[in-house]
Amino acid sequence: MCELDARLEAAPGLLGLVDALATACAHAPLYPATHPRVLEPICELEHKIEEVLGASGEVALELAFCDDFLVVDGEPLAGASLSVGRVAKRLRDIGSGGLRFARSVDSHELSALVSLLGRRNRLLLEDARTLLVRKGVRSAEILGPFVAAGERDARLSQMKIPVTVYQSVFGQLEEFTLQLSHGRETDMDAVHHDIDRVLQLLISDPIAALNVARYEQYDAFTFGHSVRSSILALNFGHFLGLTEEEVLRLGTATLLHDVGKACVPFELLHATGKLSAEDREEIEKHAQLGANMLLELSSPDPWVVVAAFAHHRKPDGSGYPRSIGSSVPGALAQMVKLCDVYEALTANRPYKTAMTPMQAYQVMLGMRDHFEPGLLKAFIHAQGLYPLGTEVELETGEIAVVVEHTGFIRRPKVQLVRNRDGDLMSEEDREILCLADDHSSIAQGRHETPLESV
Repeated sequence: MCELDARLEAAPGLLGLVDALATACAHAPLYPATHPRVLEPICELEHKIEEVLGASGEVALELAFCDDFLVVDGEPLAGASLSVGRVAKRLRDIGSGGLRFARSVDSHELSALVSLLGRRNRLLLEDARTLLVRKGVRSAEILGPFVAAGERDARLSQMKIPVTVYQSVFGQLEEFTLQLSHGRETDMDAVHHDIDRVLQLLISDPIAALNVARYEQYDAFTFGHSVRSSILALNFGHFLGLTEEEVLRLGTATLLHDVGKACVPFELLHATGKLSAEDREEIEKHAQLGANMLLELSSPDPWVVVAAFAHHRKPDGSGYPRSIGSSVPGALAQMVKLCDVYEALTANRPYKTAMTPMQAYQVMLGMRDHFEPGLLKAFIHAQGLYPLGTEVELETGEIAVVVEHTGFIRRPKVQLVRNRDGDLMSEEDREILCLADDHSSIAQGRHETPLESV
């Protein structure tokens, strides 16, 4: 990711703005305009536009879309593009390449825009613009096509495969969950197909796949959390030597483990303050609700149902939901739970900042009765103390990226990217070092103390 990409993705409110736009457009076709699942993301979108423009000092913000990528100031942003596949497709269908928001835009105008983008029937660009004008929209505009060229086009080509695979899974999960929660027909084969695409990417380019899993965003039904957890599960199952069919079933089960949250009150899912016992009990119903919904499928997969039901239960059978008798969750539910908890700890949320992998492992090792010890240890080895794609500082002062794990969990194989003065190295100087051969070590002090129990 280039420095401009990193700077823009760190800009206040940008990721939240994109996520609110995607969420509002997803909900608009399914709920009345006055429903909280439509109103809340529109209010959040209005707030984030104001926040982003306030930070930049600009009078308007333009979001361009090219090949399903969000482009800001001419640069494609990988992380901010992950949840906007539906928006990009809708704009592309009407011949548009972007949106422009003036500082004066209000919730009424945003609601009209979102309603238009959520329409099922096909529109031409000029027809869409005319409809907005008729609704009194002056501060939100649908732009013409966007065309990238030169270096930017090359960057799009490099980023395209992992991001578009993620977008496809994200969109498939979004569609599947919303249709399932409304009692409509769902396409399980399409879900399996997209999970298989992720697995093939993971096998062919694990760094690209796992880097996509590390992009943080927050969404109404925690779709991003479920997709990232699924990628972790695919990696874990592959590490454990499961058959390809078993890995795919594990990945699918993890992807769908939280579908019951579609039936949890919106305000509870987004609560940032302390929850009452009654509120917590309401949220905890998502496990039972999800299992019930998945049982209604024409050919429910037992792995998928068990993952939804038991991913909050402990090895001794305690946790929730309670069950009759003394049944305990098997290895499948424990594997899903490991990926679920690790992703939650290492991702940003409105109410917390992300932990580093090392910090997350320390927390999980401290949750002694929550995980089966052998599986937890295997999960840490599968991910690594320094996951693939992680930037680390060597004792020499050079900066490197982890490219491969070795038999020594604290000594991965790395590729140099910056010299000890902090300057980017040329491609020919980016030497690959196997730290297991004692070329150098990862500096202590920049990272937490290595875990002794693994």
